Amino acid sequence: MTTRRTALLDALAAPAILAIPRAQAQEVTLRLNGAIDAFWSLLWAATTLLIAERMWAGMFDTFRHGMRTIGLLALSYWWAIGIGAFCFALAGVAARLASSSRHR
Repeated sequence: MTTRRTALLDALAAPAILAIPRAQAQEVTLRLNGAIDAFWSLLWAATTLLIAERMWAGMFDTFRHGMRTIGLLALSYWWAIGIGAFCFALAGVAARLASSSRHR
């Protein structure tokens, strides 16, 4: 049972100029959402890969200069920066794979 309000909303929501089948409209909406998701995943992938590259360069600088922690143990920490760079690279690859799978 439709009321006057829903009939009015239906009439306003589907003007004659843009009258396309509902299934087709849903397909267009899903494709547009997929393209937007793919774009942001690709941007995230580029950002994380850039951070990974900079951390990788920082790891070599830290190793080359022999930087160590302050304190009694004086541990070198280049390896911790390398692990962080590796993790950022993995996140970038995962985001890249997600962006390609979303835009099909």
